[in-house]
Amino acid sequence: MAIEISLGEETPQLLYNRILLCDLHMVQRLKEIDAEPPHYTLNIEVRKYAVDGDGRRHYATKTDTITIDDYATVAYMKAMAGDPDLANAATAIEAALAKILVDQRPEYGLALVV
Repeated sequence: MAIEISLGEETPQLLYNRILLCDLHMVQRLKEIDAEPPHYTLNIEVRKYAVDGDGRRHYATKTDTITIDDYATVAYMKAMAGDPDLANAATAIEAALAKILVDQRPEYGLALVV
């Protein structure tokens, strides 16, 4: 997985303009009966890296952590303001999870996002 960013950090020899995903997890607060409305906390840890002329990766020493508390509410509010990116990302995460379940847990049968 490689993500290239437009505003990387530059040193005299290297441009740190790529992102390595170190950790991605989403935690939902659960109640005994129901979890409406859903409350998810999203945590992402990434590390910038550069690729030199020989194709070798050079990793930055620090990682960057992004935390979005109550992801569903934040995504909804941004979508209502005309920026659907976080809502679209949540939809893509659900779709990816369904595909992973089908691939890795055939005993679950089909998996559909509902």
